[in-house]
Amino acid sequence: MKTTGRINRKIAVIVPSVLFGLLHIIGNSLDVVSTIQLVAAGSIVGILFSLITYESGSIWNSAAVHAVWNMIIVGGILHIGSAADSASIFNFVLENKSFLISGGDFGIEASVISVLVYLVFCVIALVSVEK
Repeated sequence: MKTTGRINRKIAVIVPSVLFGLLHIIGNSLDVVSTIQLVAAGSIVGILFSLITYESGSIWNSAAVHAVWNMIIVGGILHIGSAADSASIFNFVLENKSFLISGGDFGIEASVISVLVYLVFCVIALVSVEK
């Protein structure tokens, strides 16, 4: 029975996380590479949000983390990209045009750097869940 519980937990984390990644395609005109990059990054950060929910027992904690992230990155506080955004308070202009660094058509949230940060926090959350 213990194995079934672990499989159910994995499904409960992975399925909504992949759906989270897929939902971010809506409304975006992305090429194939950027779409794959977005779904991968979105799924990984979705796993982080699922682990936050699992550990805390409340979806509101992951919703709060997501809301803060969106306020900072999408809400015009911090813009990271290949050109400055006049609507943002802080700008960091990337000199590197590589889609892996820039996040492709979606932006910095789908970059390899962001994915690595998501993975670090996923490991931290997993360690917390396992305790």
